[in-house]
Amino acid sequence: LNGSSTSNIVNRNLTKKGVQIEMTKALRDSFYTSTGSASLTLSKYSAALNKAIKTYYVSKGIVQ
Repeated sequence: LNGSSTSNIVNRNLTKKGVQIEMTKALRDSFYTSTGSASLTLSKYSAALNKAIKTYYVSKGIVQ
């Protein structure tokens, strides 16, 4: 799948493009504890994504 469908919510923004991250149910499940609270895994995963996004934008000169 190339992700170019105009009905895909990822592509329904001003630039008409985006990033969609596919992950297994096991990974999604690891983001929460048995009580439903966010886990350390979710925190680390979110931090890694934020770092990657910021690194990209800095490399393009979009942000500092």
